[in-house]
Formats: sequence, C-alpha cells, structure tokens
Amino acid sequence: MLNAPGCAVRSGCAKLLGTAVGDDEEARKRWIAANCTSRNNPLFATLKRNHSEGGFYAHHRYLLLAVSAVPRLNYQLRTQPPSIVADTAMAFDAQVQAVLQSLLQRDKPVSAMARVCSQLPVTSGGLGLRSAQLTAPAAYLGGTAQVMAHAPAALRAPGALGDSTMEAIEQSRFTAQQTGN
Repeated sequence: MLNAPGCAVRSGCAKLLGTAVGDDEEARKRWIAANCTSRNNPLFATLKRNHSEGGFYAHHRYLLLAVSAVPRLNYQLRTQPPSIVADTAMAFDAQVQAVLQSLLQRDKPVSAMARVCSQLPVTSGGLGLRSAQLTAPAAYLGGTAQVMAHAPAALRAPGALGDSTMEAIEQSRFTAQQTGN
C-alpha cells in the first residue's frame, strides 16, 4: 500500500505541527537547532542591547527574558526526547546566561552559584530563568503523559513508548534526586 504510486516511503525528518518528526535522529537534531537558532537569536540579540544602544531598559529586558524568551523552547522540550534536544537546550541556556550577563553589565560570565540561583523560581529567591537542559526530561515526560491521555489503547501498551520515553523517566528521577525534589 505505501509503495503504491504517489506514496513513496521516506526516511529522515519533516516538520509537523511545529516540530521535527521522523526516524533520523541526527536530522531531527539539526532541524530543531536550526529552527531554534533562527527564531531565538534575533530576540537574544535585542535583549543584550541596553537602552543607550537602541534596546530596552534593564528591567524591561529582564521581564522579556523571563516571560518571553525562556519559554520559547518549551514546545520542543515537550515534543522531543531529551537526547534530541540536549545540544539545543545547552546552547539556549548559554544564550539566556549571556543576556543575564549583559543585564548585570559584567565582562566575565556569572559564577556557577549565580547561574544556579538565577535558575531558581522567583518564589525561592531566584530569577525564574529555568534551565532548558534541566527541565527537558520532565517536559518530555509531561508532554508524553498529555498525549497518552488521548492516545488509542495500542499506544498505551507496555513497551509501545520506546526507549526515549523510558530514558526521559530515568533522567527526571535523576534530576529530582539531585535537586532534592
């Protein structure tokens, strides 16, 4: 049926509903990285410019970073296994920290302790700049749980989710143990 004229079987990846789907993990990684870079770099560049350089005041830059920039990667984190988004999440976190560095008007990167504090929720005394890399396993697990609530019984069968979901569950457990949650 799939080999019928007009129904060629392809491998690789394609964009579907705003994310990469397909059997080629490297192609999905490349697509996600390119998509996130093209969407986010202009925003991060704007947020690095202060008011005297044609940008925004520091408080406005922080607010835009926290409520607009940081959540931009969430959809990819929910729809892709952590192994697929790991490099993109790391680069995204580095961009967030670079904007924070510009907000603090520092010539050198913020310390590891300051970075961790900036990633804490505001209610815990942090800046709420959550790490995409650290939240990736839980986001993927949550996205999978949302889908499974509406999925046919065949997808809910044991083993149907594959190794990437089990890997996300284990990474979520590890992250929870490391952070004490």
